[in-house]
Amino acid sequence: GQQICWLDSGEGDEFVPVWRDGKVHWIKNSSQLATRKRNQGFIQKGGNDGELSAYITTNKTGKKLGGYEVPFMPEDLACWIIQLREWQSKYNPIEELTPWTQIKLRQKTHKDILKRRGKQAFLFRDPASITCNEKVSPIFPTTTFTRTLPALLFHSQRPGADLAEKIEKKNSVDYKSQFTPHALRVSLITAYIVDGRAPIAVISKLVGHSSLVMTIYYTRVGASKMKMEMAAAEKRALEESHHRYEDLILQKKIEEARPELIATDRSIMDQCLTPDWPSGAFQFMSIGICPMSGNKCDEGGMALVERKVEAQYAPVPSGYLGTRNCPQCRFFITGPAFLGGLSAIANEIILEINVTRNEYHELEEKRQTLDDERYDAESSGQVFGKERTLKKITS
Repeated sequence: GQQICWLDSGEGDEFVPVWRDGKVHWIKNSSQLATRKRNQGFIQKGGNDGELSAYITTNKTGKKLGGYEVPFMPEDLACWIIQLREWQSKYNPIEELTPWTQIKLRQKTHKDILKRRGKQAFLFRDPASITCNEKVSPIFPTTTFTRTLPALLFHSQRPGADLAEKIEKKNSVDYKSQFTPHALRVSLITAYIVDGRAPIAVISKLVGHSSLVMTIYYTRVGASKMKMEMAAAEKRALEESHHRYEDLILQKKIEEARPELIATDRSIMDQCLTPDWPSGAFQFMSIGICPMSGNKCDEGGMALVERKVEAQYAPVPSGYLGTRNCPQCRFFITGPAFLGGLSAIANEIILEINVTRNEYHELEEKRQTLDDERYDAESSGQVFGKERTLKKITS
């Protein structure tokens, strides 16, 4: 919160941003506060690409010297900051930049640090402050957040919401909220990283952390979120496993994946999942791997003649998938990474079975009806005229 309170308006900079025609323009500062080569304002021009950036006057603790630049500034935020600066210049002007040494900070800060900070035109200044003789002190977090924020949340919350509560006192009214600036900071960091999947390095730069470890520390992940993310990660890992298998094959390390794979014939794994097996012989499908390039369907069935030297095998039995019926082939290798493809094939076969079963039941009902009609016709000595239809159904 205090970093916001101590932002510089840029009134003392050599150039200032203005909002014209729906975008930011930079002009020469005509104010008496303008200082040559000064560039300390919250809104920064950025690099050569012209993109806006933000300058935070102080570090997070405020006890050390030096601020930092964040290469991010939304234009809609820049518009409001410019309006606030112009409002301050008109209705709450200052005659000179405020020295840090004149400000009575609540936290003890070494005088040398305050002197080296120099002077500043605070963007958020409090004309009613008693901590500065010239009445140009920045607004303090206690005034801005501890008192004002709960009141703002209370009067802006929807009916039934629990953002803040009103506390009636004898001679005054107070407001209380569980949403403090620090809690909101933690929630925002967590939302960006966990839900928004923003890179930690980007968020660390945004919030001004000196190390990624601090950003990770502020990221709060609950048990349910942890469980959901781990399940999703495991699913993604399974989906990408076949790409890893391809890399292992190219590196002649396919035997490392053996614990994750199964085969109809275990001896095939002993034969094929070795560094000596040609990499080009492996053919990947959505349901598994064929180590024979799909060219051994004619001998992928059951053994006809079992010999130690040379055995003879039948072709793969045809099925719904035709003559290339991989799931029944003895060369077929698969694993959890191919469950998606196997599930799709299984669902397709089940659907076909259901369609065939429904057609069978419909034909059976027609056959039964025609049998009854033929019996009635023969019993009454009449000619049954649907004999051809009955033969077609029963054939």
